[in-house]
Amino acid sequence: MTVDSEPLRGPSNYVVCNIPRSGSTLLCDALGATGRLGQPDEYVHSVLEQSWAEAQNQQIHTTTYSEYLAELHRQHRTRGGRFGIKLNMSQLERLRILQSFEAGSPLTAAEVLEQAFSDAVFIYIRRRDLIRQAVSWARASQTLQWKSTDQAIERPAEFDADAISARLRDIVDDETAWTAAFSERGIAPLHVYYEDLESDPVGVALQTAQAIDPTLDESVLDGYVPGVDRQRDRLNDEWYRRYIEIIAEGSIDNGSHRAINGADLYTRARYLVGRNHYSRALFEADRVAATSIPYANVIRAEAAFAAGDVDTAFSLATEARSKIGDHPPLLLVLARILRTRGDVPAARTILETLVAGAPQNTQFQIELAGCLAKLGEASDALALLNTVVDRGHREAGWRDAYYWRGYCNLELGHPGLAVEDFDRHVSYAGFETDAERREVIAAAWGQGPADRSCRLDSERGPELDGAWYFPNPDRSARTSAEMGGRTPDTTPRTDDESTEQPSVLFITVHKGASTFVAGDLAPAIGQALPDHRVVAFGSQLINGTSPCDMAVPSERSVFVRLYPGDLESIHFENKNRPLDDLTLVLLSRDPRDAAISLYYSVAYSHTTVVANTERFLAMRDSLQQASVAEGILSCSETAIREFKKMQAIARAHPNALVTTYEELVLQYPTWLRRVCRHAGWSEDVSQQIATITGDPFGPPATEDRNQHIRRITPGNWRNLFDERLVDHFQSWCGDEMERAGYLWL
Repeated sequence: MTVDSEPLRGPSNYVVCNIPRSGSTLLCDALGATGRLGQPDEYVHSVLEQSWAEAQNQQIHTTTYSEYLAELHRQHRTRGGRFGIKLNMSQLERLRILQSFEAGSPLTAAEVLEQAFSDAVFIYIRRRDLIRQAVSWARASQTLQWKSTDQAIERPAEFDADAISARLRDIVDDETAWTAAFSERGIAPLHVYYEDLESDPVGVALQTAQAIDPTLDESVLDGYVPGVDRQRDRLNDEWYRRYIEIIAEGSIDNGSHRAINGADLYTRARYLVGRNHYSRALFEADRVAATSIPYANVIRAEAAFAAGDVDTAFSLATEARSKIGDHPPLLLVLARILRTRGDVPAARTILETLVAGAPQNTQFQIELAGCLAKLGEASDALALLNTVVDRGHREAGWRDAYYWRGYCNLELGHPGLAVEDFDRHVSYAGFETDAERREVIAAAWGQGPADRSCRLDSERGPELDGAWYFPNPDRSARTSAEMGGRTPDTTPRTDDESTEQPSVLFITVHKGASTFVAGDLAPAIGQALPDHRVVAFGSQLINGTSPCDMAVPSERSVFVRLYPGDLESIHFENKNRPLDDLTLVLLSRDPRDAAISLYYSVAYSHTTVVANTERFLAMRDSLQQASVAEGILSCSETAIREFKKMQAIARAHPNALVTTYEELVLQYPTWLRRVCRHAGWSEDVSQQIATITGDPFGPPATEDRNQHIRRITPGNWRNLFDERLVDHFQSWCGDEMERAGYLWL
């Protein structure tokens, strides 16, 4: 091995981002063997951290972690100054929490990557075969032999389909988290796949090394022999075969006690594509392929098209059509592909056939309108789009209706109306749109009523005269008829310019973080906005205050402890002002987890004042006598009713910001920024609130049913639901859960 004595060229840091059992140990071993790239390892690790802290005679805490990172650089960088580190998602989350404490405000994973590893090359290693990866992970979790040089425990590993399914969920969740972190900061990592590394370890390692330091030549890995061996053996292959057979039979438990068949998987995969969860969808497509359902390539074509690989998408869609014929979802994606490839007439023909067969299908109509617009028939396209929008924009594909309506208005010489439609499209689509659309939207903004120069940024928004503007559908998206024929003024206003601060209503379900919103968030808002009045509506009701005495002002108030049923009893100071002119924030939760949390709260931990103490104590005694499953079933009615009511409120008030408990506790900084932006509060206010509340959602060290904060991490239903509970929830709210993104995974 050569020793680095060369001056540093290129980035000083590199990060090997990984998911467990993806070959990162082998890759890091090879990179270290070059002698020029240091020795990347899992330095964000409690054992290493504690050893350092003991040597320094201090603790790892908010003021010392940056010193620990600096010491890592000093100890492990090469003579030329290069440093490498290996990170999985759980380690990045640990780093995020510690860095947030030190910074005094919550940081996102992407911000941590940027701050802790500036000037870095990011390498993202993963596997194509997720099931084999899950098998490997499940086995290593039993044997504790994470690499070939580790000593395995004596107890033999046993096949466990539920454990493999759990690891599959972890893999998909980690893939989603890495993708989000890269996307948020515009990071384009070098992609390395385990399968390629396994077949050619020297070649793939050399390509990776040269991406870090282009001056390296082949000699740096001459004679390299891997320091770790491949661990897969016949037992892994046997587990893989058994798991695939269980999937094909449709009898896999999957941790939810619900049989999954090919049709379920296909439906789920198409739903995930529609929600832009492409890695999850491809995972489901692989599972579909293992069943008798011949639709896997439909999912793969949709995902490839969404990722911008139009040629691959066309090939997959064509192959799928030759096998399954004119399957409507396949024809829809094929029409989109053809339009993107420039064959708009062919796409139009397909879509006209689809619309004739399903004249009320929103997606078919929107795509047909897009083709008509591209073919110069803007008037016909606009008429079709107006029909779609008037029907209700909460149907599938509604956000695209606003894009194409804006496109048509631009073609017909109505830039003001085009700006209005594009504002709403961008507000809902979140800039998840292609380059062509961004150019069209930016051009429209340049022609808008304010004649403003602007550009579109994929992360932050359009830049108007040096100020970042996030279009607010609550305030600016009004039809021409609503504006009395006038073109709406969409010029952004700063907080100093705007005297209007509509009151904000936080509506939560029971066990949906209402205590945090009322006890932590609302006081922080009150400190950051001292001219705002904060009212805990539900608490005041229990104390005997009449709703009439808590009338909601039009402006500068924040109402919390509002539950879905409370909207019917709210009074307003200005009776002529509609609810939609106020700011609504809806905070829903997976009803399965909400029911579990309700059960433990009523049965054990709830201690605050209730309206009817005698009835509450009788209910507590009854629940404590029942089994856990029976108790959850007893509490399910409230959870399901409030969940369905929340969905109805979202449909009735499209200007409301719809958020979830899961987003709140897993991505609190992002959630808070969304809420503040929706309320029209400045970035400074958002930062003040973040500083006051800190990072409030670390899970408790131990799970104690007698504590109010028993368990924060979502997904507890996977551990506690039996077949009866699964069937009960599926029967009463299965469709609503799927539309909201709560699947049986």
